[in-house]
Amino acid sequence: MAVFNKKTLELVSIFEPGGGQHYDEAQENADVRKEKLCHLNGVGCLKVMNGTMEAVAKRTWRKLVGSFLFKKPK
Repeated sequence: MAVFNKKTLELVSIFEPGGGQHYDEAQENADVRKEKLCHLNGVGCLKVMNGTMEAVAKRTWRKLVGSFLFKKPK
């Protein structure tokens, strides 16, 4: 999932859902490449394991995602 700034339409972050398929070597290589591209372009990349949304309270999830999206890059 991609998140864009409403005003500038700039890409802010991507969310990468994951599961068992992410232990495949080809998928791991693709994930590493995606993370590097995000880093080089100043875009956040948050990996979320499948099922996490159901395990965490909505308020906690919003707080976590908000702190990730609005944190200034180093």
